[in-house]
Amino acid sequence: MRTRATTHVPNASSPGRTPRPGACGPPRGRTPMSERGTRRRGVALTALAGVTLALTACGAPSSDAQADAATGDGTRTFQVPGSELPLTVTAPAGWDATTQDGVYFLRSDERYGDAGVRPSVVVTADDAPQGSVDDAAAAIEDYASGALTGWVTQDAGPTTFAGLDAAEVIGSHETEGVPLTQESTVVDTSSDGAAHQAVVTVTYGQGDTAGAESARAVAETLTVG
Repeated sequence: MRTRATTHVPNASSPGRTPRPGACGPPRGRTPMSERGTRRRGVALTALAGVTLALTACGAPSSDAQADAATGDGTRTFQVPGSELPLTVTAPAGWDATTQDGVYFLRSDERYGDAGVRPSVVVTADDAPQGSVDDAAAAIEDYASGALTGWVTQDAGPTTFAGLDAAEVIGSHETEGVPLTQESTVVDTSSDGAAHQAVVTVTYGQGDTAGAESARAVAETLTVG
């Protein structure tokens, strides 16, 4: 099991960590996709829709994506819409937070690599999950393998995220001809005996360690309450 610790959000780009070595495919023993239901596929679709939107979206943030005032350390804390729980994410003050076509995402103000990719973080809340975080991660992997051009799973399995139980799937693909790496993590945000999950998807240009580090640092500030 890999453990992700909550990290400080950088105000500027810094040398990133090297990409984690891939594992050979997803863990065995998951519930077949046909038994997880169409609602789970809908959550996977919403999470993955943010990949294209984050690359192409423009314009000002919508009214439900506003942040608290910038703090002395140059960051802002954003309220994540669409959840019964008080979910927040903290990002450098220059990052955009936008809701478009029902998908909430944060996007770096800096472009990285030859393709000029702006690393992004998509957050999708699920207040009525139909299975475990492992089931949800498997559904995302199933959908990505059929919907994203050239999808190759690099790693998948249980993890922890910002101190919470989670499951992740990491893969590479192309969107609009741009080679990307995507890290989707399904986080167990259950509270007071009620089941809740949040899907956090980090996307950056393949081989872009600085952009990856910047986006991961934002994603890992996910806070419940």
